[in-house]
Amino acid sequence: MMKRALIQGTRICDIVAAGAEFAVHSDLKWVDVADDTVSGEDTYVDGAVVKFVAPALTYAENRINNYPSIRDQLDDLYKNGAFSAEMTATIKAVKDNYPKPA
Repeated sequence: MMKRALIQGTRICDIVAAGAEFAVHSDLKWVDVADDTVSGEDTYVDGAVVKFVAPALTYAENRINNYPSIRDQLDDLYKNGAFSAEMTATIKAVKDNYPKPA
């Protein structure tokens, strides 16, 4: 089943089933597109749909996205006694002054 996309410049604004088009401003146009076209990701350039390709992440981006949060890391260090006695006392004071709600 063919679909129709509403195009403004190179942006695909909407996709509908063929026959479900509606009147639009003259700055917009309807074009035939493949069923796998995605509004908001794909673009329309020189009369053809250009599929969105997510950029490959660098090792640093992958690490940032997959490390536990700093908050979780620090909480684990505190709970497992990996801080100095001074830092443990400082953190404990904060925890005592602002206890977790029941």
